[in-house]
Amino acid sequence: MAQTEQTDSPVSNPLRLHLRRRLLLVLLIGGLVAGVGIWTAAAGYRSWIEGQFDPRPPKRTPLNAPYIPSPQDVVDKMLEAADLDEHDVVFDLGCGDGRIVITAAKRYGCRGVGFEYDPKIAELARANVEKAGVADLVSIEQRDIFTIEPAELNQASAITLYLLPWMNEKLMPQLERLEPGKVILSHDWDLPGIEPDRIERLDSQFDNSRVEHRIFAWKTPLKSK
Repeated sequence: MAQTEQTDSPVSNPLRLHLRRRLLLVLLIGGLVAGVGIWTAAAGYRSWIEGQFDPRPPKRTPLNAPYIPSPQDVVDKMLEAADLDEHDVVFDLGCGDGRIVITAAKRYGCRGVGFEYDPKIAELARANVEKAGVADLVSIEQRDIFTIEPAELNQASAITLYLLPWMNEKLMPQLERLEPGKVILSHDWDLPGIEPDRIERLDSQFDNSRVEHRIFAWKTPLKSK
């Protein structure tokens, strides 16, 4: 029996065309909705990231500084640059775990005061002072370093810093009022507009990042660049 070729009826062709158009329309709308969703999510994430990492200095300053201790060999080099003895007093502004003033007391027999804003880190520093056996020479104060009056800062013969650049800048009105003969040492960051008397560079054996550390040294009165 001969096979007959089947052809679409006049009714089926428009129906298929209509269904194809509906399918394309659904796919197009779905793609637009997905694209808007992705863009909205990306914009929201970007906004969140920008909120977490505001490039401007925060209004309330000290707690926004990260707690990153100086490697011990950098601490040793900083204190060597200060040329200390038992008659000196070291103030560490933003002392973290207290290692700078502890090292100064153990190695040179000098007195030290560490100023730390974060109460928990200040407690850690006090515990380290007790553990090191230098509580008779070293004290830790939970203080906002920007409220320390120049008269109090002048009780120190050496002042050490490991702060963010904008924090060094904010300290300038206090540091510029120091009496002559004070030593200021800063790990990694300079004092804006001030000519350093000495710059030491060091590759720390305790730092896995292998970044070169810099130690800036000044003696008051500070000299403009």
